[in-house]
Amino acid sequence: MKAFVDGVSDPKSPHYRQFITPEEAGQRFGIVPSDLKLISDYLVSQGFKIQMIAINRLSILADATVAQAEKAFKTSIKEFNVVEPGSQVAAKRFCYTVAPSVPATIRPFVSHLGGLEDVVRPRIRH
Repeated sequence: MKAFVDGVSDPKSPHYRQFITPEEAGQRFGIVPSDLKLISDYLVSQGFKIQMIAINRLSILADATVAQAEKAFKTSIKEFNVVEPGSQVAAKRFCYTVAPSVPATIRPFVSHLGGLEDVVRPRIRH
């Protein structure tokens, strides 16, 4: 996928600006439908509600309670009061305190779990 993106973005490449649709991206780079179903079925079995499966088959958006996420990913999620730089007011943040994991049956297809924390916030340097 990186080579494709680099080629589409490089004016010197014969593939420059030869964009593909989300469906084509799914065919070329996405998870095969049977493996996507395996992941989706696991999430549903853990109480998650599937909100969206991306057309490019590269991501699943799902909602769950904290307890469901903790059980599904064998983690612990806690809430913290954090004083941001330049502020004197504490903000509530949540973060996992045990690194999340996924079952071996879906591990080869999962490269990122998002939404389990909101502590990391990019900052602009001045």
